[in-house]
Amino acid sequence: MESQSASSLSNSTSPFWVFQTRLSPKAARVGLKGSGAYEEYGSDSPDPRKLLQGEFDSIQMPVEFVQRSGAVFGDVLDTSSAILFLISERLLDTLESKRLSGWGRFNVKITKMNGEHITGYHGLCVTGRSGPIDLSKSTRMEKRFVHDGPISNFYIGLSVRPDQWDGSDFFLPQGHFGIFISQRAAEVLINGEFSNLFLQDATKIEIDEVTAQVISRRSSALS
Repeated sequence: MESQSASSLSNSTSPFWVFQTRLSPKAARVGLKGSGAYEEYGSDSPDPRKLLQGEFDSIQMPVEFVQRSGAVFGDVLDTSSAILFLISERLLDTLESKRLSGWGRFNVKITKMNGEHITGYHGLCVTGRSGPIDLSKSTRMEKRFVHDGPISNFYIGLSVRPDQWDGSDFFLPQGHFGIFISQRAAEVLINGEFSNLFLQDATKIEIDEVTAQVISRRSSALS
């Protein structure tokens, strides 16, 4: 699987990036054991939000995952829950050796579709924090998708106030479950050429009006 070019970092002045996968159809995707096809979680599976935030009370370890689709096990595995990722031993070693902050790990057990178990992966949790996403810095634009169709509002760029960021290389904005990382962390990860990892410049992320309203409501509730 293609790795991300370092040129994407050198061409940006963004202080923050967002940790994602490439969503390649060939990439192996896993899901929490006991969850539904669309990652509904209940009494039989742990809450992925708690796993992401490193809240492990009453969660039995190792956390069990089952392969859902794909065949290629890269350095980052999508867990189908959109907010939770598994990382390879190679990626874990890099996070440790480069002394990146704001992250943690939890033990996992992965069962492939053929019933075999695969080792060498860890759950990624994020302990760094910041204030809520600040949409006042976003660029608002209008789009019309069909001729004479309705105009839709979009916002480009997600940011947080630097004075509300704890300085961690990995962090979660308050009220938001997307993983943000520092420019230093982005440089380390891009230079590591990790497969199935995609880092998106936070200043270029585009969201629709509905998503913007959800973020605004969460920010208002936290203020």
